Amino acid sequence: MINIKGISFYSNIFRNNPDWFLFQRISQKVLYKFGLSLSVSRYSCSLSLFSASKDSEYYDNLPTQVCINIGSGGFSHPRWTCYDFQAKSKTYKKVQGTLNKDFYHIDLMDNDSHINLPDNSVSLIYCSHTLEHLGKKGILNFLKESERVLSPGGICRISLPDINQHSRLLTSLRDSNKSNEEKFDSYLKEFLYDLLARSRDIQIQILKSITLEENINPERIINRLKLMINIDDDYFDPDNPHHHVNLVDYKLIKSLCRDLSFKCCVQQNYNSSFSEIFLNKYLFDTTRPDSSIYIELLK
Repeated sequence: MINIKGISFYSNIFRNNPDWFLFQRISQKVLYKFGLSLSVSRYSCSLSLFSASKDSEYYDNLPTQVCINIGSGGFSHPRWTCYDFQAKSKTYKKVQGTLNKDFYHIDLMDNDSHINLPDNSVSLIYCSHTLEHLGKKGILNFLKESERVLSPGGICRISLPDINQHSRLLTSLRDSNKSNEEKFDSYLKEFLYDLLARSRDIQIQILKSITLEENINPERIINRLKLMINIDDDYFDPDNPHHHVNLVDYKLIKSLCRDLSFKCCVQQNYNSSFSEIFLNKYLFDTTRPDSSIYIELLK
């Protein structure tokens, strides 16, 4: 079991100020020389300081020394190469850092866009809360590219929103005598926004009408929402790449991997992985760990 010592500081200042990610990148270069590293998470509102010397030990036995993060956002680590869709907003540009230095642009919705690495050259791929922002052809392109660049024995770890957890809570709220209508409406909007960002364009009474079935089924709901808004499964909004546009879960990932050469597709728990590297809680799975699912693909 991995045992990396560290300490985390929590404050809302880490959520709203993108300059913390510049601080993270500069600090890492200095601290790494002294056996320390630093990471910032705007989702958990935290800044963490941990042992880089202990962390680096786990990279020495990798089949290759190449690790890549797809949809990297503000992620930064000396051993990892970052890829992301280039931001449009000034704030998120600060989060990502400098193009072709801190990260490389990739558009997975473009069939001609590829990870600029040779076949069988990558040991680890990390993709956190990214695939739900893509149309299905982009998700499939990601899986095919992951299969291509991963070396034998390589691992791809995917983190996604746990939509089924939201649907269970929403069903409970709807059926509870203690739940008031205002609370239900508020959570319904949050749930449907997590499914499909453009559901905010639909009136609340119409949204409520599609949650009347006995058990709220996210797949059926998102299909009805797409019909209302007139978008298909390959919809992607390049002007708002932060928008959620698809329901992505273990069932979908497993079905899309059926014709690919991964040895297995496994649903993992938080802080559980085929690779000890992914167990560094100060660096990985910091986005909504209480409401996420984790999937690992082994080549």
